[in-house]
Amino acid sequence: MAKLAEDTFERAVEVLRSNSTKWGVRASASYYNQVWARDSFISFIGSNMLEDVSLLSTSRRTIDTLAKTRSPLGQIADFYNPDEERAEFGFSGATDAS
Repeated sequence: MAKLAEDTFERAVEVLRSNSTKWGVRASASYYNQVWARDSFISFIGSNMLEDVSLLSTSRRTIDTLAKTRSPLGQIADFYNPDEERAEFGFSGATDAS
């Protein structure tokens, strides 16, 4: 059981690293290139516990990206899409960032 926990932990760290981009942590290296606010902030919990300098830097880049793309009233976007260079707010029923 300890081996399974250790392997799972190592894989989780690999996933965090593989999702690190210049805009911050993306939702999925294999499918979602967007930086999602909710997913990113959940990832911060694990990154901060690791005290890994590169992952902490990715966390900071995420905060910077979401801060730069917030609405005129300060709302954080649900996600930032670097491929289209736009933030999406999903105002109608938004639950990811609002």
